[in-house]
Amino acid sequence: MLAESGDYKKTREEWEKLIATQSGSRETYLETATLYWDYFQYDDALRTFTAMREKFGDTDLYAFETGAINEALHNLPGAIGEYVKALDSREGQEQKEKAKQRLV
Repeated sequence: MLAESGDYKKTREEWEKLIATQSGSRETYLETATLYWDYFQYDDALRTFTAMREKFGDTDLYAFETGAINEALHNLPGAIGEYVKALDSREGQEQKEKAKQRLV
């Protein structure tokens, strides 16, 4: 409800609690980043993915999603770099195919 009302400061405080209580789960980071992404809080979404990558020591995690957010921010060099990472990631064939399509 906070996000729907546009109170992103309070929303951020609540969503960050998700990570704090379940920081051992990659899915929690993905869900939190997706919430930010859905409400056009792209910088917070990228920050969440960056924190997850640092925590798990894997700079390729969710490369396709990170590329898409960079693309939404019109950061094409950043998007291309992430899409290229997605081609070699362990995230699955679907992500690789999506990355190929975006690169084309």
